[in-house]
Amino acid sequence: MRYAMIPAALTLLLTSTVLAQPTYPEGVPVPRHATIEELAWQAAHPFGIPKGAAAAPTGPVTAPGEYAQSEGILMAWEGGTTLNNIQRTMIRHITTSGNGKAFIAFDDTAERNSVMPTFATNSLSLGTDVSRVIPVVGATNAIWMRDYGPRYVYEGRVRVISDHTYNVTSRTLDNAFPAIFAPFHNKKRYVLPLVHGGGNYHLNSIGEGFATLLITDENPSRTAEQVQALWLQHWGVNTTITPAFSQAVDATRHIDMWMQILGDRLVFISDWPANAGSAQDVICDNRAAAMSAAGWTVIRLPARSLSGVHYTYTNMVVCNDLALISSYTNTTMQQYNAQVLAAYQSALPGKNVVAINSDALAVLSGVMHCIVMQIPAHTGDPGANGGLAPTVQICAPTFNAATVLNPGDGVVSRWISDDDEAVASITLSLSYDDGATWNAILGGTATVDDGAHTWIVPDRFTINARLRISATDGLGNTGSDTSPAFTINGTPCTADVGAQGGITGPDGRLDNNDFIAFVDLYFAGDVRADLGRQGGLPGGDGSHDNNDFVVFVNAYFTPC
Repeated sequence: MRYAMIPAALTLLLTSTVLAQPTYPEGVPVPRHATIEELAWQAAHPFGIPKGAAAAPTGPVTAPGEYAQSEGILMAWEGGTTLNNIQRTMIRHITTSGNGKAFIAFDDTAERNSVMPTFATNSLSLGTDVSRVIPVVGATNAIWMRDYGPRYVYEGRVRVISDHTYNVTSRTLDNAFPAIFAPFHNKKRYVLPLVHGGGNYHLNSIGEGFATLLITDENPSRTAEQVQALWLQHWGVNTTITPAFSQAVDATRHIDMWMQILGDRLVFISDWPANAGSAQDVICDNRAAAMSAAGWTVIRLPARSLSGVHYTYTNMVVCNDLALISSYTNTTMQQYNAQVLAAYQSALPGKNVVAINSDALAVLSGVMHCIVMQIPAHTGDPGANGGLAPTVQICAPTFNAATVLNPGDGVVSRWISDDDEAVASITLSLSYDDGATWNAILGGTATVDDGAHTWIVPDRFTINARLRISATDGLGNTGSDTSPAFTINGTPCTADVGAQGGITGPDGRLDNNDFIAFVDLYFAGDVRADLGRQGGLPGGDGSHDNNDFVVFVNAYFTPC
């Protein structure tokens, strides 16, 4: 039996008698929805934000749709043999025709060491590319990775993790898992200050997302507009909030149980052939009509609610050129399996569409989409030495034209980086001439990729300073990010006497403007052209002669 909410009187009774935190014995399936015991615990332990202070990306943020290129799929090895066998079948396809990695979370090293060898021997796993099965040691409570796992977005061109508070509060290991996975995958983790079940969100790759009103129930202190603003800030997505199904039809009330986006303008939405005009049918029909009117291609797939079980076909998994869809042995649902397979094959002609029996998941209020989290692909350019080049995003300081640094200042530069394998080293460089030439910052070469480095501002004047942070991988491929221009209020170079357009005054660059400005100053008898003493030695002597030209030319061709 499923429970999403319980009456106030029952809540009072339960909270006065059920004080022990629910336990999650290994191998016992845990439903996707919160059980009555979990709801009792939740009532006694109200939602908070236990992740730490809210933190959002500072760079430009984009969120990829699930149909975008993936590095792989993340799952938790939970629920016992029947559920694990569904995972085995999925993993076999993901690591072969899906051309992806299967990251598998194990509770401890003993479980990892016991299960990993079976991917080469178990009958359901035969054919798996075991080199692409990546074990992660990180304890979890339940199999429903979609709801608590790390959601990836791009900050600039660097993958980062957005971590919310899981809406089933008693599953504390699940809630903590993203903080374990982030350092394993060497990704920056930000904190989204929302209580959330991750399956209640679908998005495309062009900044449009959808969630149900469940999100406002979970965050009563925020308005819908405030929730939407947070998603825009953290994910770069404009979100439409839709009505939610009743708990009698779907205990999770998540949008992934009746809608799946598989293209910038392609969406699959449930239809209810046996329940025309029902509340859930109206929700789906209205959403389909709205998206069709907005230019989407809308594919309708049958859904049924039978004996308290929500059977859906939209809840599916895509990994590159692989689409894993559900089939059911339930006698009522069997009639739809072939129709649904044909619909996916027609709508996704470039993908290998594989149907996997999902009855054992459906009775727990979820299907395959609910047990995975996509890990998008690294976006680096092709490397000259093979693989992809690293990407870098400068996070701090936020330099701009109004920034002025003084010689001797200590500057803490922070960055994030990414690669399809791993970043081997980081180099910090400084340009005085708007990026025409670069100088390694003292202590800034071959810096370990720890995300921060303190450097000392040199004594040289320029209004065209730029910081560049470069990452190099093990193959020697390099990628970088460069800051906007800023000013260093130091001592000008001797030959730096002209700015852009021949305007008199130093700018940090040595170019033709300096020649023009020096000549103008010299023939005007300006003291600023008095650069040389007898013999071409630097330093003014009160006269304008060839010594000044000699000093200027030497200074121009000699670095400061």
